[in-house]
Amino acid sequence: MAASPDESSESQAASEGVEHLQVAAREMLAAARSFLNAVDEIVSDSEKLSAVASTVTDLLATAGSSLTSLADRAAQAASSDAEPPESNSKKPPRVRRVVVE
Repeated sequence: MAASPDESSESQAASEGVEHLQVAAREMLAAARSFLNAVDEIVSDSEKLSAVASTVTDLLATAGSSLTSLADRAAQAASSDAEPPESNSKKPPRVRRVVVE
């Protein structure tokens, strides 16, 4: 029994789809190999490895400080929103009242 024209076009589209996926998979493998080669080069050179480790450490320390600061500001904002207005009396008034006699 011969395949209908619809079945053959669907089969061709499926074959083309598989071919595109294979090409994409090969490109991903090539990229992964390139990345692993770069990592191997860094790991093999102790000076490069030390520099990368130092950079990552500095980056993480900066990110940690930023997150701590952000969390502190969020906590302050949350606590000031929760306090009644009377507790904010420690702040200087924004408007100065002048008494005229």
